[in-house]
Amino acid sequence: MARTRESIIWFCISSSPPPISGANPLGSGHMNAANPVAVTIDYPGLESRGRVEDMAGDVDFPLVSLLDGRRPEALDATAYAAALIAPLDADPRPVGLVVAYCTAAPIGHEAARLLGERRGARPALVTLDGSGCPSTMVDAVYDSLLSRYTGASAGPDAEVSAAELRAAPQAVLGRMRDELTSAAARVLLADLGDPSLANEFAGQLVEEAVDWLRHLIAAHNADFTPWPGPVFMIGSTEPGFVGDWPGAAVTTTETVPCPRSELLRHPSTAALLATAMRSFTGTPPARC
Repeated sequence: MARTRESIIWFCISSSPPPISGANPLGSGHMNAANPVAVTIDYPGLESRGRVEDMAGDVDFPLVSLLDGRRPEALDATAYAAALIAPLDADPRPVGLVVAYCTAAPIGHEAARLLGERRGARPALVTLDGSGCPSTMVDAVYDSLLSRYTGASAGPDAEVSAAELRAAPQAVLGRMRDELTSAAARVLLADLGDPSLANEFAGQLVEEAVDWLRHLIAAHNADFTPWPGPVFMIGSTEPGFVGDWPGAAVTTTETVPCPRSELLRHPSTAALLATAMRSFTGTPPARC
C-alpha cells in the first residue's frame, strides 16, 4: 500500500500554470453537432508524465480539457464538477466521454452524472488509473508541497482528518495556505531582506499549490452519487483502485501492460479510449 500511495503522489503532484480566464473549453471548432467529443479532467502540471490531451493525435475525436479555464473555488466534488462543466452549456455538441486521470476521477464521476441529467444523454466515465482521494493523500501531497520550501519532509503542523475535510474544508485549506505562505516567506526573506515584501511575494507564490490542494480536497469530498451510466476503468499495472467503481451501474476494466508513469503515453491507452467512444456512443466518431 505504501508503494502505491507513493507512486500516486509522485505522478499526480503538480505545480500548475496560471489559469486562463474566460476560456471556452470546447473552443470554436467547426465540428458537426452530431459528432461526440471527450472532455478531460487531468490536473495540469510540470512533472515528467504524459497528459490525457497528449493522446489527441491518436484518437479520431477531440480531447478537450475542462481544467484549461478558470479553476473552480468549490471544495466538494459535485460543486467543483458543476463549475467545470458550466461552460459546456453554450455548446450543442454531445459529450460522449468524461475522461478523468488519477484522483480527478471522483470529480469526473460527478461531471458525467451532471451532464447526463442536464442533457438527457449520459456520457461514459473513463478513469485512467482513477482512484478516490483519502485524507492521507491530501496530507501526503501537502507535506510534499511544504517540503519545497522547507527543504525536508518535516510534515505539516497537524494531520488532517477525513471528518475535518468534510466538515470544515475552507478552514483546512486556509490553514494550509498560511503554513505554506510562512514557509515560503522565510525562504524569500533570506534573499529580499524585507519581511513585508517577502510575505507579499510568498502569498502569490503559493497560490498554485493552494489551487492543487483545493482540487484534492474537492475530490476527497465526493459522495459517489449513484447514476445509471457506465464506467470504463483503464489502469496500469500499478492501479490506485481495483474493483467496481462506486455508484456506477456497470463497470468495465482493462489493464494496460505498463507502469503508472507510462499509462498516458502507451498506445494501448489511446486505443482503449477510441474503443470506449465507439462502444458507449454507438457511432464511430470523426474528427472535424
